[in-house]
Amino acid sequence: MAFAEISLFSYDSTVSPTDKLLIMGTIDGDIQSFHPIKLVIYDPSGNVVYQPNVAIDGDGKFKYLITPPIPRFDEGQYTVEASQENLEEKTRIYFMVSNDMSNGVFDEDMEAEIVPEFGTIAMMILVVSIVSIIGISAKNKMMFKSFTSS
Repeated sequence: MAFAEISLFSYDSTVSPTDKLLIMGTIDGDIQSFHPIKLVIYDPSGNVVYQPNVAIDGDGKFKYLITPPIPRFDEGQYTVEASQENLEEKTRIYFMVSNDMSNGVFDEDMEAEIVPEFGTIAMMILVVSIVSIIGISAKNKMMFKSFTSS
C-alpha cells in the first residue's frame, strides 16, 4: 500500500469575527475516495466548533466553507484538523480571528488604492448622455405637437 497524506490550505490566515473562511485540501496516494475527509474545527479554548464530513472529488480534492458560529467567531487562534479513515496521520492548519484586521492581512509592500465608482470622466459622459436624451425627447415632443396640430 502506497503512502497517502492530506494537504490543507486556505487563502487567508487571519479573518475578522464575522468573515467566512474557505478551507481546501487534497489527498494524495492510495486511498478509498468514498470515505470522506473528517474535519474538526477547534476554537481558541479547544472546544469543537464544527465537525463536518467532507466529500472528496475524483481528483482527490475537497473544500469546506467555515462560517462563523452564531453570532461570530471568538478572537484567537483556531485549529482545523483533517483526517481520513484510511490514514493514520492527521493534518492541521491554523487561522487567527482578530478584530484588528491591520495585523497580518496586508503585506508592507501592498498599498491600498481607493477607486471611485464614478470617476470624473464617467460622470461627464453620464451628464452629457442625460442632457442629450432630454434634448432629443423635447425636440421629438415639439415635432409631434406640430404634426398633430396641422
